Parts: sequence; C-alpha cells; structure tokens
Amino acid sequence: MWHALKVAILSAAIDTLPFHKVSNTHRHSYSPELTKLIAINKFLNRFLYRLTTRRSNRPTQIAQMTAALPSHLENLASLLPDYLVPTYSTTPVSVFKSFLQS
Repeated sequence: MWHALKVAILSAAIDTLPFHKVSNTHRHSYSPELTKLIAINKFLNRFLYRLTTRRSNRPTQIAQMTAALPSHLENLASLLPDYLVPTYSTTPVSVFKSFLQS
C-alpha cells in the first residue's frame, strides 16, 4: 500500500507542478600550455598510484610509463622555464617513489 501511495503522490506532482529543464553546457577552455600541464600532472599521479597501490602490479604498464616519463619531464621543463629536471633513477623503487612525489 505504501508503494501505491508513493506512486500516486509522485504521479500527481509530476502532472501538476511546473518544471524547468536545466542543463550545463559550460565547457572549460584552458590554454594549450595549461592543458599540457594538467595532462602531465595526471600522468604523474597515475604513475605514482600504480607504484604505490596494493593491487597486483602490472609490470607492462609500469614499464610503459617508465619509458614515457622522460618525454613528460621534457615537456614539463619546456613549459616551465625555471624548472630543472633532476636526475633520477628508477631503482630502488622507494627512492623513485620519493622522486615522483616531489
């Protein structure tokens, strides 16, 4: 009976109350440089997550991300003239994680 009452109330409300459809069509428009910075930041976050997560490691993805890291760091250095890419090593993993966190 509760379900029938609820359906009756909602149906009556839909039929009698005015409504207005609202949509959000706003799109963020960032400069190309800022878009690149956002993409690099997302890449570094995903990479750090892959290295620190407790889930099973995916060595192929980690190897691919490790191979792509130098180009992302070069892009970062080209976008930020004051940024100097520090030297880093992927081993030991704890030191590499610290590098990515910094």
